[in-house]
Amino acid sequence: MNIPRLSSANISKANAHYLTYKSLVPTIQNALAQYAQGKLLDIGCGNKPYEEVMPTTVTAYVGCDIDQSDLGKVDMLCPADAIPVPDHSFDTVFSTQVLEHVANHQGMLAEAYRVLKPGGNLILSCPMYWPLHEEPYDFFRFTKYGLQHLLLEKGFTHIDIVPCGGRWAVAGTMLLELLPLRPKLANRLLNPIFDWLDTRRADYSIVLNYVLTAKKPA
Repeated sequence: MNIPRLSSANISKANAHYLTYKSLVPTIQNALAQYAQGKLLDIGCGNKPYEEVMPTTVTAYVGCDIDQSDLGKVDMLCPADAIPVPDHSFDTVFSTQVLEHVANHQGMLAEAYRVLKPGGNLILSCPMYWPLHEEPYDFFRFTKYGLQHLLLEKGFTHIDIVPCGGRWAVAGTMLLELLPLRPKLANRLLNPIFDWLDTRRADYSIVLNYVLTAKKPA
């Protein structure tokens, strides 16, 4: 289907989603630097926007998705809950902003666990607040407690969940969505203000996204 996907993690202040990616991207990059290694599977890889920042500890990068992306980056076409590889095939499983689009999200997490080698790492991000997108394939939003429950249920350990973009980032995102045309000038003016507020008045009772890491027991 050649679905248009995010192709770069570099988002300017003129972008309506700047507040989302401002905190999300560096948190994902930090998780990759700490935990990505060996043979890596990217579930729902799209255009592999983080490929350019993969650490040298990653020796092979395989991307799977349900459809080919517009840049032809998908290596393996398959559903996220039925990945056609043997058990224990990968050292790292990576997935960003995909879990909410998988109707059988528990099946996706079970597959991530299955294809990981013992001692392998999971790196995943997903939204708590995000407007409807990629409709009608937009099914869920997750709290940190829901994510922890799902991962523990699947057998993961060493779970760490980092919030990205707190109450003020959510408020700024909502305000920009209410503007009729979301002009770039409004983005440039409001994004830095709400970014500043979010940095100095951190409140994660509502967040834009979470980035989590977890381990399959050795």
